[in-house]
Amino acid sequence: WRQPPAWRREPRHVELPLAQHACSEVPIGSITNGVHTKTWLQQELRDLYSQYFGGEWGEEFDLAERWHTEAIPAGELWQ
Repeated sequence: WRQPPAWRREPRHVELPLAQHACSEVPIGSITNGVHTKTWLQQELRDLYSQYFGGEWGEEFDLAERWHTEAIPAGELWQ
């Protein structure tokens, strides 16, 4: 067995954990720097978004209507 060139290998931070566990035991495919929006936003903003975008605003982020923040009056958004 010959080790593949560096450009064909997994990044080191992925390679080591995968080597320690069988791949079927690893439920996570990758880690991002993303945030869980509903817990990251303060309660006042969550309430405001619910008021203007409906209670399900945090469920489908890929819907364009979820991001029309111009619908929120500036005075309410920035108080």
